[in-house]
Amino acid sequence: MLPALVEGMLASYRRDPRAQHVNRRFLPSRVEILEIVKLLLELFYPGYFGRQDLTDENLAFHVGNLLSTLREKVERQVETCLCFAAECEGRASGACADEARRVTAGFLERLPSVRDALVLDVQAAYDGDPAASSLDEVILAYPGMLAVTVHRVAHELNVLGVPLMPRIMSEWAHSRSGADIHPGARIGGSFFIDHSTGVVVGETTTIGSNVKLYQGVTLGALSIPRDERGRVIRDTKRHPTVEDRRGRLRDLSCAVPGTEPTDRPGDARCDVNPRCARIARARARGPARLSGDPSRGPRRRPRPSTTRRARDRPGPAS
Repeated sequence: MLPALVEGMLASYRRDPRAQHVNRRFLPSRVEILEIVKLLLELFYPGYFGRQDLTDENLAFHVGNLLSTLREKVERQVETCLCFAAECEGRASGACADEARRVTAGFLERLPSVRDALVLDVQAAYDGDPAASSLDEVILAYPGMLAVTVHRVAHELNVLGVPLMPRIMSEWAHSRSGADIHPGARIGGSFFIDHSTGVVVGETTTIGSNVKLYQGVTLGALSIPRDERGRVIRDTKRHPTVEDRRGRLRDLSCAVPGTEPTDRPGDARCDVNPRCARIARARARGPARLSGDPSRGPRRRPRPSTTRRARDRPGPAS
């Protein structure tokens, strides 16, 4: 029986060569790419991930060790991804090693700026969510923060022209956070995804600074342009642009093929579906504190009112 099953599978491979990686040499390692993500979490948020006994005395050694390991792993996977793409396209792969070294050096040089942007994202999450008790909680617990962190890394690799690796990172974050952000999307500073689940940000989306998205918001394309043969036209602007405002797209379910600012500073609206046209003003708060900061007392939450407003009181019995 076994020989017949083997022959049946081989016949399937011969009938349709798609969805197989046979007689080919290069394939990125998903396992090592996810190890890179975890090392970057340690680098961006020292003390929260990985080693937790960090002090001013051992921090430099720890960061140096992380960067050395990262350089090795990133360069190896970038080279493999470049060779994979060259092999798929029938090109020679001899120049992949030199290009991988150049790309890796450029990527590592961007990491301090990426971390600066992530600190603003953490602050935006704290400022935008009254349920957040500290920056620590945002870093350790918020799925939207994980999604944004991975996106900022994947986007840098995407800009540098690395194939496949950015998408492996972003889809891992999608599976962990519920937010699907394409590595090609351009996102400004102080970005916050509240609740995270069901958020979709398409490849050609542009989001300005100080924007907050609620769960279920789709910045996607409702129609995809096709050529005369019905094939999808790629590398075109298909997704909306959210301009630099402190605005919130807060509908829970609708797709948003176009978004534009209102005429009031600080607002943004979904402009296509009446159900999407909810407008909310984002409120700025002062700087947050770390939970271990003794110079500021515990963050107090407002006590619920003991009185009911007139509109909430039951009317006369009919």
